[in-house]
Amino acid sequence: SDLALKVTKMLVELMKDNRKIVDRISKEQIDDFVDLLRKNEHYSYLELLKVLCVCNGVAITDNQSYIAQKWLLEDTRGIYLTERGQNIDRKPNETYVSTDQMKTWTPLVDFVQPDESDQESVERCLFLRTQLDLFIALCH
Repeated sequence: SDLALKVTKMLVELMKDNRKIVDRISKEQIDDFVDLLRKNEHYSYLELLKVLCVCNGVAITDNQSYIAQKWLLEDTRGIYLTERGQNIDRKPNETYVSTDQMKTWTPLVDFVQPDESDQESVERCLFLRTQLDLFIALCH
């Protein structure tokens, strides 16, 4: 919902580089954040997970490991997947993106250049970019 996204953005701003707050976030709360992401694939939920991974340039390894386990390993909902064309019977040496658990694939070059009048395409592109930022934070 609109309210949930506003609250999420507020939480991101409160927690960004604030170790005192980040350290008070429980595993159960992280579970809730991952569930929100799976129910409503919005880039704001990825940003929320990202601020829990790195604080003032310092990795928070417990959170990184836990988020990787809960988000990436237990269930692929809420994750945009990428694959090389030759591995999915498409054009070789091109990268493709799937937003629906490998049911359909879109060439990355098309995916990252959305029609600005198509809000859904713009949101999907933002989601992929933010997902890549979260991957970076998980490996920090």
